[in-house]
Amino acid sequence: MSKVLHVLLKDPQIQLMKKPQLKEYSELMTDLFIGDPCTRLQMDGMKLQRAREIFHAQCLGQLEVYASRKAVFYLKEGGGFFIGYSDKDITNMKLVSVAMMTGKYVRRILEKADSDILRENAEFLAKINPGEWYRDMIKGERFHLLAVGVDPAKKGSGAFRTLMSAVIRACDKVNIPITLEMHNDLNRPLFERFGFEVIKRVEDETVDIACTCMLRRPQASALPESDRDETGL
Repeated sequence: MSKVLHVLLKDPQIQLMKKPQLKEYSELMTDLFIGDPCTRLQMDGMKLQRAREIFHAQCLGQLEVYASRKAVFYLKEGGGFFIGYSDKDITNMKLVSVAMMTGKYVRRILEKADSDILRENAEFLAKINPGEWYRDMIKGERFHLLAVGVDPAKKGSGAFRTLMSAVIRACDKVNIPITLEMHNDLNRPLFERFGFEVIKRVEDETVDIACTCMLRRPQASALPESDRDETGL
């Protein structure tokens, strides 16, 4: 177990997600991210209801697989969660098996027409895959924030700040950077307020969206006093 995971497990405001919470948070994750530019491109060509069914299966798979690896936390008071991990806990090699295990949830409900659409759209998404963009900047351990989301009903409650603060405190305590990637630039200022900076943007003229890669270096500066409680990634 990495030091940063050890710190997160002791945080009094967040809880490690387990099986009883998966259904609730997979629904929340689906609601929050079904409109994300990356999701829209991934599901382009499908009817809305079918796209939601497939995306929900993907969200459920992600949560279950990452939760089994102690990489999903939720607010003890409810209404918010994040997926994140140290690359000491989940290496790049393990990520391959994670992706395969997540995919089985989607494959259970796919029809041939669905598979054809997803395959074609994946070819476009591959053009903005950032790869290991952080390698030249980070020589040691890093914490990757894969997703963070807050129920719209919690807007104005400080829920997003609580989640981000837990991650930042833990990473600053053990002196490791945080990386993230996003496809919705409207959220970029929100993360910049927490000390993240844009390192790279991956674009392609044939794809309508871009991938923005952000980094937060460990620091001792104060966290922002408030936030807009938006969905982050």
